[in-house]
Amino acid sequence: MAEEKRRQKLNAELAEKQKRQKEERIKQAKIEKQKLASYKSNEKTKFLFEGSKGDILLLFDESNKSRNGIRNLAGDLVFKKKFAVICALPYSKIQPSIYDYVSFNLTRRGVDGRNLSKTPKRCKSIENNAADLVLLERGKFISQPVSHIFKVAQHVEAGRFSKYMLFDYAGHQNLLAARRQQSKDLLTSMEKGQSSGYGLLISKSGNKTDCSLKGEDPKIVKGIVSSLYESDPISLKGITDLKVSKDTLDGNFLKLKLDECKYFVARADKMKNLVLGLKRDKVSFSLHHELGGLSVAETKRPKQQSPKYERNVKRSSKWKVNKYAVAVIIGNKNYTDRTPQVEFFLLFRVHGRMIPIENRRRFNSSRFAN
Repeated sequence: MAEEKRRQKLNAELAEKQKRQKEERIKQAKIEKQKLASYKSNEKTKFLFEGSKGDILLLFDESNKSRNGIRNLAGDLVFKKKFAVICALPYSKIQPSIYDYVSFNLTRRGVDGRNLSKTPKRCKSIENNAADLVLLERGKFISQPVSHIFKVAQHVEAGRFSKYMLFDYAGHQNLLAARRQQSKDLLTSMEKGQSSGYGLLISKSGNKTDCSLKGEDPKIVKGIVSSLYESDPISLKGITDLKVSKDTLDGNFLKLKLDECKYFVARADKMKNLVLGLKRDKVSFSLHHELGGLSVAETKRPKQQSPKYERNVKRSSKWKVNKYAVAVIIGNKNYTDRTPQVEFFLLFRVHGRMIPIENRRRFNSSRFAN
C-alpha cells in the first residue's frame, strides 16, 4: 500500500514537472515569436527577412576587423584592389544556376566577382568574424534555429554588419522568363517575315564559333555581337572572343546541323528560311531575345559637318561626268558599311567650261551652249 502511494506521488510530481516545462516552452516560444516579429519590423533588420528564399545577401563587417573594405568621404564602400574576403553562414550556398549572375552583380558593385567562390568557406562565427563580407542565403538563414537568427539580427541592429548587396532571386527568375517569352515571340515574328534587324541564333550543341553570311561586313557583325553581349554578358559569355566563320546561307545551315557553329548572326529576313529549315529537321536551337540594329550605316549616319571642317578632312573622290551633270562620290572612312556618299551638282557648259548651276545667274541664258 505504501509502495503504491509512493508511486502515485512520483507520477504526480513528474506530471507537474512536465506541465511546468510545457508552460515554459510555450512562454519561451511566445517570447521568441515576439522577438522575431520585432526584428522583422525593425527598419535596421527587416531586410534580412523580406524577399524570396532564394535571395543572396552580402553583409559588410563595419568593425575595424575588415582589412580590405573602407568607407570613403561620401560614405560609400570601396575595396582595395577590388578584393574582399567572403565567407558564408552555415548551410548558405549559391545555386550553380545563378552563380555567374551573383558574381557579375558583385563586380558591378565594386568587388571582383572572382573573389566569390562557388562554394564559399563557412564563417567561423558571427561574433569573431574576420571576413570582409558575410554571405547568407535567405531560405537557409530563416530556417535556422532562432538562436542563430537572433545572433545575426542583433549584430545587424547594433551596426556591426550592414547590407552590402542583395541578389533578387525572384526578380531574376521573372527576368529570365520574360526573355524566354521574348525569344519565342521573336521566332514567331521572324517566321512570318515581320522582323527587321540582325538576329542571333544559338545552337544547343555547337562548337565555339560565330558564323555569318558571306558579304557581311565583319565590323557590322562584330558590332552587333558586341552590343548584344553588353546587354546580356552572362548568357553570351565568351561570344566576343570567338572566331567568325563566313559561308553561304546553305553552308551555314549545314554547319549548324553538324554542330560546327555555336552562334549564327544574320539579318532577320535572311535568317527566316534557315530557321524554318532547322525546325523542319528538328534541330535544337534558340534565338536571342534581342535583335541587333539593322546596321551602323542605317541607324547612325555621320553628322553634317561645317564647310570649314570638310576642307580639313582628307577624302578620296572620283568624278563621273556627262554633258549636264557631275556626281561626286566621296569615300568617307567613317562609314562602317563602306557606302559612298553621293552628291549631284547640275552643270552648264559656258564657252567650253562647266559652270555649277548655282553660278548660272552670272551669265546670259542665251549664251549657254547646248
